[in-house]
Amino acid sequence: MTTTFKIDETIYCKEVIQQAINDFSDVSDISLSNGELTIQWENSEEINEVFNEFFNYTLSLINS
Repeated sequence: MTTTFKIDETIYCKEVIQQAINDFSDVSDISLSNGELTIQWENSEEINEVFNEFFNYTLSLINS
């Protein structure tokens, strides 16, 4: 299953999001293209959980 989330690249630094994608590459298939973050996983509940953890991590990178 695949879900796409819109990411406002004027608010979130694309380089930081890309770093987080690289760090999460062992956990899930995540990619960013044209302001859309795509996550592939087994079901929508798991995708939402991965997205929440991914964005918490991304925000921690931004604030560090």
